[in-house]
Amino acid sequence: MTKPKKRPIIDRRRQSERQKKAEARIDEMRDKLAIDARAEELKTLNAMRDTFNDALWQCDDDRLIHDMFSLLCRVAKMSDARLIAGHPDCPEAVRDELNARVEEGRREKKDRSKKTEADSKADA
Repeated sequence: MTKPKKRPIIDRRRQSERQKKAEARIDEMRDKLAIDARAEELKTLNAMRDTFNDALWQCDDDRLIHDMFSLLCRVAKMSDARLIAGHPDCPEAVRDELNARVEEGRREKKDRSKKTEADSKADA
């Protein structure tokens, strides 16, 4: 079995003008592909946003709606989760879950500050 060949290290300081131009074209193509991919992603997200309320109104499964809002609130930042919970169709149980998460975060923050104060007093 032969060893895989290692790629040589490219010394960019020793590139010719032609090589620099070729690399610049590659970078431009990579940037254009990234911009195009982002534009496509935004189109998809806009389509989802535009049909979200209609999908909710046609959904007969309350458990599915609860699970969807619950998942959205769990993965969102706290400020975004509060906005999501403010949606008129968000189930009250999801709002309660979010409030419990907020309270838990406050308790943890309070416990950390108490621990930090205790540590600083012990060091003094």
